[in-house]
Order: sequence, then C-alpha cells, then structure tokens
Amino acid sequence: MKQENKILFWFRNELNLQENSALVEALFLSTEFIPVFCFDPRESGLIKPESQSYFSTLVDRVSELRQELRLKGSNLLVVHDRYEKIIPSLARVLGVNQVYTDDVAADYKSSNQELERFRNFKALEVKQLLNMHSIAVHLGSCQRIDVRMPQIFPGFPDVNPGEIPAFRDFA
Repeated sequence: MKQENKILFWFRNELNLQENSALVEALFLSTEFIPVFCFDPRESGLIKPESQSYFSTLVDRVSELRQELRLKGSNLLVVHDRYEKIIPSLARVLGVNQVYTDDVAADYKSSNQELERFRNFKALEVKQLLNMHSIAVHLGSCQRIDVRMPQIFPGFPDVNPGEIPAFRDFA
C-alpha cells in the first residue's frame, strides 16, 4: 500500500495540464493532490501598461484550468495573498508532505520579464520558508516521467476552492 503523500501543487506560470512534467510527477507520487493558484496583489504593479490584457487572459486561463481539473475529479484552490505568506500557511494548515511548482527558469521569455523575475524570486523565498518547516519543495520535475496524465486525479480536500477574481479587480 502506498504511504500517504499529500502534495500541494502550486500553479505559477505553467497553467497547462498537458506536458507539465512537475505536475505529472506530483500526481504520480501523491495520495492526496491539492492544486492551488495564488493571485498576489503586488503583481498588478509589475505589468507594463501595454500588457494590461495580461490579467484578463490570466483570469480566463485560471477559470479554464479549474474546469479541466473538475473534469478530472479535482478542483483548483484559488487564493489571494502574498505568495510567501499564503503558500507556506496552506502547506501547514492542510498538512502536506511536499509542494511542487514550475521550474525557476533564468531565461525570461515574455514581455513581462519583471513579473517573471518577481515570481521566480518569490518561489525561491517560499521554498526557503517551507524548508524551515520540514516541507519538501520541488521546483520543476526531478526527472522526466514518461507516463500518461491520469484521467482521474487523487482526492481534493474538503475546503472552499475560493473565487476567481474579475478582471476589474486588477485594474
């Protein structure tokens, strides 16, 4: 029998269920899987005026992600707070063993480089905070797992999944 392994998966940049090796690894190893997306209020100040449609697109993508997860028997926990405050708090309150998230890449590919830099810096800060609480953190996949994405995901805890904000909340 598989030992209980409660994993929080923090969606940061990669909101796609397909071709996400860190997600596949987390699913493969978990007995309880808690996907989470955090809207950090500080990010709105990092977006250039010509990229303001970014938040509208982000809200749409998070809504689509939640729907995809629901089709697989899970849900998406959506929170609104500073990354370094809410992610460690959730990990402790929900009693997770590990936190997985996207890789921290040094090559910034979008026009929102300040935002990407901010997210990477905060991911490293969250990792340090979680390590202080003996919660393992995996930034990206440790290995390429060549297995198919499961049709049904492990259990989602009995928690309020939170609200996805309207675009006007960021303006």
